[in-house]
Amino acid sequence: SRAGETVGQVSADEMWRRSPRQVCLVLDDVHEVGAGSQAATLLAALVAALPANGHVVLSGRYPPPVPLARSSAQGRVERLGEGDLAFGDDDLAAFAALRETPLERLTDLGGWPALVELRTAAAGDRVDDFLAEEVMAALSERDRRVVATVAALGGADQELLDAVVGAGTDIERLLARLPLVSSDEHGWYAIHPVWSERVGRELHPDDRREAHRLGGLALAGRDLHQAVDLLVEAGADDDLRAVLRTECRAQDLTASAEGLGRLHARLPHAVRASPEGSLVAGIALAGTDLDRASDLLSSAAQRFAEAGDDAGLLSAVEHLALCAHWREDVDLLGALWGYGERLAGLPEAKGLLAIGEALVADTSGDARGVLAALDTLDPSDLAPYWRTPVAWLRASAQLAMGFPDAARRNVEVAVAAAGPALRGALAMLLVNALTHCGEIEAAKQELDHMLGELARAGNDHTLALGYTMASSRAALAGDVDDAERQLARARQHAGPDPRPSLVASLRGAQASIALGRGDEDAAARLCAAQLDGHKVNEGRQRYGHVRRLPVLYVLLPETRDQFLAEDLGPCYRPALTLAQALVALREDGSVGPAAALTPDTWAAAPSFLPTSWMVELATAAAAGGQPGAEAAVTDAGAVARPALRRLADRPAAP
Repeated sequence: SRAGETVGQVSADEMWRRSPRQVCLVLDDVHEVGAGSQAATLLAALVAALPANGHVVLSGRYPPPVPLARSSAQGRVERLGEGDLAFGDDDLAAFAALRETPLERLTDLGGWPALVELRTAAAGDRVDDFLAEEVMAALSERDRRVVATVAALGGADQELLDAVVGAGTDIERLLARLPLVSSDEHGWYAIHPVWSERVGRELHPDDRREAHRLGGLALAGRDLHQAVDLLVEAGADDDLRAVLRTECRAQDLTASAEGLGRLHARLPHAVRASPEGSLVAGIALAGTDLDRASDLLSSAAQRFAEAGDDAGLLSAVEHLALCAHWREDVDLLGALWGYGERLAGLPEAKGLLAIGEALVADTSGDARGVLAALDTLDPSDLAPYWRTPVAWLRASAQLAMGFPDAARRNVEVAVAAAGPALRGALAMLLVNALTHCGEIEAAKQELDHMLGELARAGNDHTLALGYTMASSRAALAGDVDDAERQLARARQHAGPDPRPSLVASLRGAQASIALGRGDEDAAARLCAAQLDGHKVNEGRQRYGHVRRLPVLYVLLPETRDQFLAEDLGPCYRPALTLAQALVALREDGSVGPAAALTPDTWAAAPSFLPTSWMVELATAAAAGGQPGAEAAVTDAGAVARPALRRLADRPAAP
């Protein structure tokens, strides 16, 4: 060690004696210098004693065993890594032209100059020979095996490597010694394709299959797609089916089932034909074909039950319950209770029966039943995935009961943790909550965000619902042309067989457009079709009917007693008062109820009434002597004229 220090100092002194001439000492292959060796001591002493005219170039495959922190802090170290030394696109093109070699022969080598030179000089196997002789030969037998395993897996991080080969190898330190290895900010390392296949073949086929199997099992909870690919490569069908049973739980999948159709296509035939195959296919179809998805999931549930596989049954029942809710299929939800007692004892199912009760109540339009079921839940029983759907169910019920502030708080909490499929649905709820909180401008801004989230989720049904909402709002605000455009988009995504809730929403949007055009007879017919012979408090569509209370109350007299019999929540009582004032004006010629409207009731009017109806009521209120009512008419501008003409043409007009 002392000898090394002495040689280093002597070398530095020799450089100083040549001052003022600049002297540079170039040392190649410093990766061969072992840490703590006499050679390492020499290099450290040389670097520490360098005079102002002295320079050292240390060239190697990974950082030299020399302390450089102080020199780096002083700005005396220039580091050139693999990326700095690699050929760029222009360099590669110039080199190919110089060697009269087609450029496409050189583009898969990561820009490595030595490999590019080999490829131009001889056949492609020379590249493999170089990597094997110059890189792999310098590794120990264990390190060679680890590198071959990383290559066979298609990449790895420390956690995955430990699961496959056992602890004891620092992946960062090992792969830093190799060329053409990339890494990301999460610590995932991948070997360049130019040599990963060659290196991966160093494993015996049996060892390679076992590496794939262990890697697939280790990745199952982190990346289902990569896990499936590895298990398919391993031919481990039993392990693959077990992974699909457990990792296709609704709480374990990403909220969007994007890519599951492609995953299903990659499964071996025997696995596709299994109940696990039906499970994956059903989940993949849920966003586009609920009927087919329900059939596949029902088949999977039955087969799991017959096989005594409760884990698979739980996965199938979870997704089937969600499909039944989206289909508004109370009968199917009820049928699933047949599995409830069997699953109740599973620790993984704790809390799910209460969620099932809430889904049944929600599908039936029983907002109080939803809250009663959710209130029995212990939050600690729920996996994180279910917290967002629970918040959505709670907020939806709160809004239906007329408490938009509470609904808004629950939605805003849920949005932060929601996946892509739920963000759009939550945004729809948030738009309605903001509207009934009186924050009309905020609701307009959220509407644009909502449509973007729904489009990203890729569910045509919910996207069509979003466009009907946008259409109705535009029409009620007096922008009929925009309402028509939004309705056309809704129809485009609705498909040939829309679900009942979407049919009702499409008719509601059409009715709003008819109102915007002043055709109340057509609007009344569409509203009657929207109800389809049902009362306003029947089924989940009740949630939408109460938000359209004034339109239905005014245009369809048969709904009036139904609304009067309802226990309306706080935000819907002003809507009833507005509707009653408009009916009194139109049918009795009485301006008294309009003139008696309070400021709080007027504040709710933009959330419920077409602009023309607000003008009509404001005109009547002004005629009845309400101070300030004229301002609402003046502010409405041209929209006020049809309402004024309609009012003036009535018998005994004020």
